[in-house]
Formats: sequence, C-alpha cells, structure tokens
Amino acid sequence: MPHRLLVHCALLVALLAPVISAQALTDRAGRAVYVRGMGWSPWHATQGWGRSPEVVAQDWELLRGMHVNTLRPWGPMTPAGVAAAWAEGLYSLPQLGRGKLPTTQYRNGSAAGMPVFGSPEALADIAAQGTQLATALRAEPGLLGYNLGNEYTCTGQDSAQQYVYNGFDPATLAAFRAHLAQRYGEVARLNTAAGTTFGSFAEVVPPTGTNKSLVWWEWWQFRRAEVARFLQAGAAAVAAADPGRPITYARLCGNRWDPITEDLDPVGTVQGDNLYWMWDKAWAPFAVRLARVIGPGRPVLITESGFNTHDLPDPERAARLMRQMLWLAVLHPEVVGTCPFVFSDEWWVGGDPKVQDAAGDHWGVLTADRQPKSTYHAVAAVYGACQQLGDLLTTRQSPPEVLVSDQAVDWWRSGAGPPHAAVAAHFLRQGVSFRLVSLLRPQELLQSACRRLILTDATLPDDLAGHAAWDALRAFVERGGEVLYLCDQPWQSLYRPLDIPPEWRQPGRRAVGAGTLELRSGVTGEQLLAVLGDWLGARPAAPRVATAGEVYHRLLRSGERTWLLLVNVGDAATTVRLGLPQGTPRLLAGDAAGLRQDGADWVIDGLTTAAALELGR
Repeated sequence: MPHRLLVHCALLVALLAPVISAQALTDRAGRAVYVRGMGWSPWHATQGWGRSPEVVAQDWELLRGMHVNTLRPWGPMTPAGVAAAWAEGLYSLPQLGRGKLPTTQYRNGSAAGMPVFGSPEALADIAAQGTQLATALRAEPGLLGYNLGNEYTCTGQDSAQQYVYNGFDPATLAAFRAHLAQRYGEVARLNTAAGTTFGSFAEVVPPTGTNKSLVWWEWWQFRRAEVARFLQAGAAAVAAADPGRPITYARLCGNRWDPITEDLDPVGTVQGDNLYWMWDKAWAPFAVRLARVIGPGRPVLITESGFNTHDLPDPERAARLMRQMLWLAVLHPEVVGTCPFVFSDEWWVGGDPKVQDAAGDHWGVLTADRQPKSTYHAVAAVYGACQQLGDLLTTRQSPPEVLVSDQAVDWWRSGAGPPHAAVAAHFLRQGVSFRLVSLLRPQELLQSACRRLILTDATLPDDLAGHAAWDALRAFVERGGEVLYLCDQPWQSLYRPLDIPPEWRQPGRRAVGAGTLELRSGVTGEQLLAVLGDWLGARPAAPRVATAGEVYHRLLRSGERTWLLLVNVGDAATTVRLGLPQGTPRLLAGDAAGLRQDGADWVIDGLTTAAALELGR
C-alpha cells in the first residue's frame, strides 16, 4: 500500500504541474519569431578566417536573398558578432564553447572524443561556459537564445562499421557500478533480475550492443540520465545569467538505441534536433522521427537538416528534397523553425582548407566561392513563402485528435504489434492531427488534453521502483480516456509481471471507469487502415483530400483564421481534389499552379511541393 500511494501521489503531481504551451520563440523585445535559420560557417576557403569587407558584404546579401532571419553557428559568438548580424536584421543562436575535458573511451580502450559527462570537470566546464556566454551576450537585442551543444553521443563505429558504446573510461564505469549498487543493494538481486552471475558490482561490464539483458537496460538509462544532468548544468547556468532566454540543445535525432539521441529527456526550453532525410531516404520515417520529439507544449527547432550535393548530383532532385524538408517542418505547429546545414561548402572535411572537393564538404547551399546551388534557390522559395505567411506561422495550432504511443521499449525488447510509425504515417496522409507520446515519460500522457490514445507498446517500461507507465495508462482510461490497444502480446513488463485485471487481457471493447479499452491483435497491412478509420469515426470538420500522389496535410488554426497546409512528398507534381465542409478557399502561399472550383469540389492544379490555403468561414 505505501508504494501504491506514492505512485498515485506522483501521478497527481504530474496532473497538477504547469504545462508549457507550444508557441513561437520570442526575441528580447517580445516579438514572436519563426526561425528561418541557416547553419553559419562564416569563413572562406580563399580568404582564410579573416574575410575581406567585400566577402562579408556579399555574404549578408546572399543571406538576405534566402530570406534568412537567424544564424545558427557551432560555437560561441562575441557581442560584436551578434551586433553585426543584428545590424543586417539577423538574429543569432550561439552555442556554448567547451574546454579541454577528460574524454571517455570504447571498450577496446580507444578514445571516443566525448566528455566524461559525469565528471566534476565536465559539469563545472559546461556551467562556466554557459555563465560566460550568457553574461557576455545578455544585453544584445539580436540574441535569440542559446544552444548548449551539438550531437553528443554514446555510440561510435568500430573497424567493421558496427555500432559500439563509449563510456568505458574508469570514472564512468565506477559511477555506473555505484548506481547499480544503490538501486539493487545486493548483486544477487541484479543477478536474479538480469539472469547474470556477477560475483560483485565491481565485476559488472556493460554490453557493447543491444540485447535483451536488463544490464543493458540499466546501462542505457544510466547514460541517458548522466548526459541529461550534464546538459542541465549548462542550462541552469545560462538561465541564472540571462533569465527567460530560450535554451536549446542540438540533439542528434538518429540511433534510437543511443540513449543520448532520440530518447534523451528534454533539456532547456526548446527541443532541438538535427534531423536528416538521408537516414531513411523517405519522408514518412523522417516525419515520424520529427513527431517523436514533439511532446505536450514542447516547441521544437530543427537545428540541422540538409543535403549533400555530392551524394545528390541532380540539382532538381536536391532542390525538391530541400523544399519538402522545410515544408514538412511547417506542417507541425510545434516546430518553431529550421536551420539547414549549411551556408557554404567549406567545412574542410577533406583536411586541406584550400581544397573544397572532398565528398563531405558539399553540404552547403553555396559553393565555397559563393556560387548559389539549386538548394539555395529552394531555401529562398520556401523562406519567402514563410515570410509571406507572417503571423500565421507563429500562431498556428492543431490540437491532437489522437495520441499514439511510440513503442519506447518495443524497438529493443519485442516488437509484437503493428509499428507506431505505420499508424503515424497513415495519419499524415489522412490529415489527422496526432501526437506521439513516450511511456518513458508517462506524465506526458496525463498532461495532454487529448483523451484518445492508440497504444502500440507490447512491453511497458516499468522499473524497480514501480509501474509508472501502467499506472498512468490506467488513470488515463479510468478518467475518461479511450484506448485502442493494437498488440499481439499485450501487457509485458521488464522487471516483473504487471497486475493487470483479467478482463483487460481479453480481446474486444469494454468500459473501464469513465473510459473505454479496446484490445485488438493480428491487425496488419490494409486491415490496420480500416481499424484506425473505424475507431476514429466521422471527422465532419476535416477536409476531404483526394490525390494520386503522396500528400501529407493538416488543418491549422491561427486565432480566428483556419487554413490548410498540403505538402507533396512524392517525386512529381500532382493534382489534389478538395471537399470542404463550407466556405471558399484562398491560396496563400506555396508553389501550386492554381486553384479552381469543379462542381462541389475545389481542385489544386500542379501541386509541386506545397500549398497553404485559407478556408472561408
């Protein structure tokens, strides 16, 4: 009883906690800003680090030509640098520096290049760097916020290109073993839970890859919490020196089994993500990855995304992908901007600053000698349209019609049901406003105003301390939530069986408290689409969108105005037929060839990449 009481108290605190509303970034004058950003590499191959006034003036003009309003560098900026950018109408989002720190290593002893995150030196350094930068820049009107860092990671690749963990330095291993000793008390308890035979905690060696062992899970959670504490030390220092300024961290949104990437707990006030199409080379998984980082009231900034024109030599193809990426960000109302990587081809990956033809140096929207590429013109087109949309971007909202659990443990443990990604991709095509929730953070489920949930997790992330995810799910249903549980092996746990009422394990639909639970198994392929449609039911306010292409869309509201954004994620222009409940639409922005009425429907001709339409009242 005492443990159960503590759990319910924790749930009550989560319900009563203030919820930050997802809204645009604001500058020091209180103006709302949609970030039309650019990754900023301000040096030049032929000029070196000190550029001539002519080159500087040319760069400002090129940035204006793209309608950029924010620079995102990979290091600190001086007050003079921020002021110079602001004189050109550009905000700055500088990054904290980093001193010389003890670094971690891989299991074979080789250097990993990452700090020993839990070391006193690392914690003191990030706090000092935050204090120093915020103190220097807090009076600058062109300062938009602070970035704590870029792409810290727990993984690397060995000589066979296999992912391996770092964190095998003596200090991190000692901290992990002490963490286990505190959690389990006796090594025998760990052995019983994990099926191991360690003679003492000092013998514990973390696995180097994913496996179903609880030792791996403990290691994963420990590293995740350790890095969060490191970044929070920097965020606290920045906030103390410059209260109220937005704080972000450019997280590598890549390998889900790396605890520092997709499942790192939110740090700062704005979720930053470096998110690339190239990981999956398809827009559905890109959009789902983006959806996974959006939680209740969490503004998101895409701190990096772009295309290497060496790998995409077709200029038309590269430009189309850039336009699609930028418009997909607009589709999510929680996204407050984007920062394509990068301004010019001069990252010197080839090792020689005078030679700019290495494959890794072609991410720029300009060549090293400032010749615009097709991707430059793509950014200019979309940012120009975003500027045209004005305050619609900084006020847009789309309350979720449904929540979808993101299989926080299933990707590692089981995978016994339809993937959440398939559900999310279907909703993108149908214009259903949804939000992904993680059972690693069950308070997000309780804080959401949406009371409909599609649960896809076979394994719930319970813990030695209790069943927080299960308790949150039960509270969600009993207080009026509707849950569709799509799973072939439901209600699994990591540590011990869940105390699930027998009737909850039976297929079918039933009332639970003030809500309902429907359990379905064996739902795959086309059947999944039918089940989702039946469960959602009629959506009378939703536009009907018909097209032969692949078009994602969402209905958005900005104050009293309602508008529809359509993004063509296919490879060619398409025609879209719209059935609207009422009103006369008006084309606001985008690259469609035109809008016309055809009987009771409206037709968008030549939807190349995107169209934003205001719907008549």
